[in-house]
Amino acid sequence: MARMRVSVLVLGLLCCGAADAQLREFIFFAPGSETPGISQGTNSGFMPPPIYTQPGGSGNQPVYGGGGGFELRLAHRFGIGGEISCIVTSRQASDSLGNFSVGPYVHLGKRDSNFDPYVTGGYSVIFRDFTANGYHIGGGFNYWFRDRMGLVAGFTFEHEFATAQNLHTDFYMGRLGVTFR
Repeated sequence: MARMRVSVLVLGLLCCGAADAQLREFIFFAPGSETPGISQGTNSGFMPPPIYTQPGGSGNQPVYGGGGGFELRLAHRFGIGGEISCIVTSRQASDSLGNFSVGPYVHLGKRDSNFDPYVTGGYSVIFRDFTANGYHIGGGFNYWFRDRMGLVAGFTFEHEFATAQNLHTDFYMGRLGVTFR
């Protein structure tokens, strides 16, 4: 019974916030790098280290990403969103990974301003023939050059926890794209 009350309360808050909500969709391109975890004398991370990395060492590897998502802005400064993207290594497209992230957004500027800085963070999962849980944090800005269309630029840090096959891996991704409301 208590669970049902909590569910009804959360649904009610979302519905009340949705009356004044603003939906924003975005697509982006994201160049960046991967820092694999260190394994004991073998390959580490989700992708094998580059040729110049000695066994037992780690090194940054270039990666590229792209994807899209949405944010539902519920209150003056707060929103909740999700995105799905692909992370591709610079070595082989077959090393591609999927990434799904959800979490809150906090906007730092005025609601109707053309310049809209934000910070975000939350839960992430990387998937391919495995899944790995993690978290993401980041920030950036939307610049609305038209009433319903703008530019989105930012940075995201993704940390994926260790799995049975691999130690943790970190991804640092810049972002550049377009956003619509």
